[in-house]
Amino acid sequence: NDLKQFLIEKDCEIYKIKEQCQSYQQDVEQYQHLLQQERNQSSQQKQYIQNTDEQLGLLKGQIQQDSLRYEQICQAIKERDDLINQLSFALQDRDSQILQLEQKLDAAGAALSHHTGQTENHTAYSELRNAHADLQNI
Repeated sequence: NDLKQFLIEKDCEIYKIKEQCQSYQQDVEQYQHLLQQERNQSSQQKQYIQNTDEQLGLLKGQIQQDSLRYEQICQAIKERDDLINQLSFALQDRDSQILQLEQKLDAAGAALSHHTGQTENHTAYSELRNAHADLQNI
């Protein structure tokens, strides 16, 4: 009878231990599942970081290209401004030459109208023709 009672108690202990083992096994499975989820999430985060790094690299390359293009545009604008200044000086010089030639023409015309001698008229006419030719060349 005592043996039977002892065996029953031991069976109860064994049953409780089995229940605990099953509970532990469920906990282990849950932890394994959570661990797998963490690994998957970590893998996704690594992939996201890698994709983001690639995008940043592409953006850096684009920024470098844009910066180079901006520098080229600034250089082209500077060259254009230099050409405009050169043209402005050339136009001022040309205007000055035209003014001088017009003065020569006026002087030659005045000489023609004031001189009555043939030699003076011929000289004044030559000056007038030369000044006119110079104006044509400008």
